[in-house]
Amino acid sequence: MPDDPDEFDRRLQKLLRYIGRSTEDNVTDDTTKRLDEIVRNTKKKKDIGVRYMKSWERERELIAEGKAEGKAEEKLTDIKNLMSSMKWTAAQAMEALKIPEDDRRRYSALL
Repeated sequence: MPDDPDEFDRRLQKLLRYIGRSTEDNVTDDTTKRLDEIVRNTKKKKDIGVRYMKSWERERELIAEGKAEGKAEEKLTDIKNLMSSMKWTAAQAMEALKIPEDDRRRYSALL
């Protein structure tokens, strides 16, 4: 770390600029040059690109699964609340919530 705080700030700004947009225009000092070499070498390796894409795809799948589970839990809570507060049957609550017929068995099994 440089002794001069202003120099440290300038170097940090250059590094952050490169991280935000890793183009040749933003390779302005030794630090960003070394980082750019690492990035370029990594991008050249096919197996890393494939692994990255697979992990990205898996992450997207997990997010979608989590959202679906959250929505299902919310609907289940809504069904239970209607059954409790309105003294309705599960069928009446699901009808009121317009839950598709295909999903009703699954929710009934979870009650």
